[in-house]
Amino acid sequence: MTPTAAKSMSEHRRRAAGLAFAAVLVLSVFSLAGVGGPHDALTGALMVVDRLLFALWPALAWVLGALGLGLWLGARLLPGSSAALRGALGLSIMLWLSHLGGVVALPGGPVGAVVAWLPVIAGLLLGGARVLSRLRGGGVELRVPWTALPAAVALAVLIVAACNPPGWLWDSEFRAYDTLSYHLLLPQQWIERGRVWPGEDNVYGSLPGYLEAAWAHLGAMTLAPRSHGLTAGEGYRLLSCQMLHALFAVAGAWFTSGAARHAARRAGIAGGRADVAGGAAGLVVLSTPWALVTGSLAYNDMAMVAMGAGALLAALEVAPFTPLSRGLAAGLLVGAACSVKPTAALFFAPVVGALLLIASPRAGWVRLFVGVLAGGAAMIAPWLARNGLATGNPVFPFAAWLFPNAEGGTGWWTAEQVARFAAGHRFEGGVLDRLRLLVVRDATDPMGPSHRGALHAQWSVFFPVVLLALAAGVPGVLKGPGRGLRGVLLLAVPLQVLVWASATHLQSRFLLPALSPGAIVIALWACGGPSRWRGPLLACLLGTALAFHSAWVFSTQSGGHPNRLLAAGPAARTGSGLSGDERRRMLPDVGPEQYVNFALPPGTRVYLLGDATGLYYTTPILCNSTWDRWPMGEVMRAHPDDPSTWGPALRERGCDLVLVNMSELTRLKRSGWIDPAVDPDAVAHWMTSQTALVRGWPEIGVFLVDPAGREGRP
Repeated sequence: MTPTAAKSMSEHRRRAAGLAFAAVLVLSVFSLAGVGGPHDALTGALMVVDRLLFALWPALAWVLGALGLGLWLGARLLPGSSAALRGALGLSIMLWLSHLGGVVALPGGPVGAVVAWLPVIAGLLLGGARVLSRLRGGGVELRVPWTALPAAVALAVLIVAACNPPGWLWDSEFRAYDTLSYHLLLPQQWIERGRVWPGEDNVYGSLPGYLEAAWAHLGAMTLAPRSHGLTAGEGYRLLSCQMLHALFAVAGAWFTSGAARHAARRAGIAGGRADVAGGAAGLVVLSTPWALVTGSLAYNDMAMVAMGAGALLAALEVAPFTPLSRGLAAGLLVGAACSVKPTAALFFAPVVGALLLIASPRAGWVRLFVGVLAGGAAMIAPWLARNGLATGNPVFPFAAWLFPNAEGGTGWWTAEQVARFAAGHRFEGGVLDRLRLLVVRDATDPMGPSHRGALHAQWSVFFPVVLLALAAGVPGVLKGPGRGLRGVLLLAVPLQVLVWASATHLQSRFLLPALSPGAIVIALWACGGPSRWRGPLLACLLGTALAFHSAWVFSTQSGGHPNRLLAAGPAARTGSGLSGDERRRMLPDVGPEQYVNFALPPGTRVYLLGDATGLYYTTPILCNSTWDRWPMGEVMRAHPDDPSTWGPALRERGCDLVLVNMSELTRLKRSGWIDPAVDPDAVAHWMTSQTALVRGWPEIGVFLVDPAGREGRP
């Protein structure tokens, strides 16, 4: 065969693979969109397209602007670097800009939109100029290998799930409780208050929150109104936030793929097999169920994984970077991972640091160290300054012993709150007890026996295959090229498991930082043998198993009805677009949240007692995380033996009505997470003797009451 004929055949194969990927993606979306909804597959697919048209563009513009900034910055900081590494840098810079801009101000209206669009447009222009230059120089070739076909199924799961409204999907996350109580509630509050700043009602606003700031950035870009923020209109901005996190999940697969490719080259795996290793690692990351569960929610886990994978790539990339510039890039990316989720400092920093030392000559270690410190410090400095100014403790709510207040606590917290928060974020028991839960069901879980570790169903076969790859990789540490690199990578996952067991409260998804190094270890094992077919075959089989398991997990959600609210969207909970007559007709059958939104006069302020999931309420609310000061706790603490004073005291605080969630109060009391002054029995007695019932839902233990004791509905 002539070279020309071979080249033509190769081009035809690439095009066929690309067309096959697109076909599998479309068919998978079509199939998944029709599962468990009040509509057929065609209608479901059309609704997915509708959601993408209305909600994807702000997130896509943000990401493309970030990539443009990365292309520009990478050309100056890391000449000769890959597009993946430049993309990772760009995302980290855009996260930093979103946070810093929000700290300075979040102006509403057209002025706020113009300010919010400036960095995005700058990135689009800078990136567009480089892409045009590349096109003139021969074009950009997108390659889709045949082994990537399972990723189309996984991507379809990610797309369809992200098009569903927050708070409906994923039973393992209690239908995204964290999203409704702080991940999206915080940017909602920041938009209303006009600034990314800690508040005394939600401690999670004192964490770095760079991704939550990016969601507030999306709100400013789309002219989100102060009064309703992300939930305004039909709530498409909420879907935009989910889609931004989904794009971070895709980016995490991309960066891990690049890191695996360069790790393979450093380990002596040549040419095409190194490319296969990269594709295999990216496929594993994108197809693992936990990645799709968290990636389709407005969580922060996959953004942390993406930035951590970018840091691994900065350490591993085979290029003649100076030690200072390599260290600076790695520091920026580890800092970005920590600024998304602080536990990245424990999970990623040691692994990245060890890889940097292995991949760099000893003569440059000092400059490498300086670069890492400078990059990391520059990334997290705005958070430290913000927290220090707001609370007097730059790392509030942590390190209370370093930054105590007059009450023995820290910031605006008492010593009791500090202790309660610490107890709620650790697992009691010895090291062996903790490690045992890596593979054994937790029989003490009040929700029933469940896996908290590596054998959770949403890990599928990931950890067993990682274990197999680790065992098979040990001989490579003793001989062959890249022994130090292989040794660090083989130790990375066990080290992260130890961090999980010693420094977290042992939830299965907290193992997600192990996804990237685990995928790299699998890829090196699959592609390290003499056979040219073993790598692609194993990658395809593993990717297929993970992707179809993810699709099955999706189909079982919400009692087998994952798409029940796909067509209705977030407006099903806010009531946006419903007429007054429609709302009145629905009132007999709606839940507490919808009743408050549908039935109460505008401006009625409702205190959520026990419940912290305030995202969808369209009337003014007062709520707090369980770790913060409870208005009811302060009232009860002031007059512990006189319930008749509690209602008037709440009214003085501006509470027109109180929505009491007795079920949640009981759960928090049982867990030890509640304000000690708030006794559920005392609240129940006060509610029945001192208030007037407005509406009750006794089957779920929720009651809307008037604290003034007046009869009748408001």
